[in-house]
Amino acid sequence: MSRITLSRDLAADGFSPGELARMTRTGELVHLRRGAYAEPADGELAPRAAHLQLLEATVPQCHPEAVVSHTSAAVLHELPVWREHLDRVQLTRDRPGGGRTRRWVRVHGAALAESDIVHVDGFRATSLARTIVDLGCGLPLAQAVAAGDAALTRIDPTAVAKALQQQAGRTGIGAARRAVACWTHPARVPASRSAGSCCT
Repeated sequence: MSRITLSRDLAADGFSPGELARMTRTGELVHLRRGAYAEPADGELAPRAAHLQLLEATVPQCHPEAVVSHTSAAVLHELPVWREHLDRVQLTRDRPGGGRTRRWVRVHGAALAESDIVHVDGFRATSLARTIVDLGCGLPLAQAVAAGDAALTRIDPTAVAKALQQQAGRTGIGAARRAVACWTHPARVPASRSAGSCCT
């Protein structure tokens, strides 16, 4: 994956906005998003690799208490993800109220326990159990079950049960419970389970 450099670091190294614009035009740099550039890659990046690059470009520009979550955490945990969910970085902050969506990032406002946060590849991210619950709350059932299935060999079922209990009352928690129930009852999963553009 190409090395990511923030605009503020390039400015500190003496590069002017005009120079950065010229280097982008000539292909010396790739403008990933506001405030971040990458070295050119050899060929087009796979969707998962491109999302990891976007994570690296976005997280340093966000609030330090923000935690990588939802499908972005699924990418870090190497769970199945669908291409259509990789256009924005997904983060969660432990605060009340609704989330906020911008061009490259969506920030969710939700309670986070200490046990919900782990470190993965240099990022603060939601734990595997919390990630499974978040996906269950927000994704179609078939996609949430696919992610849960992939996590089965690496997850303690009691941790998932605890995460479900901690999120009681949250929007979508009923759907998350159904997704978890489908791990042991595959016949309940819709026939569309494997449909769509899944980036494994």
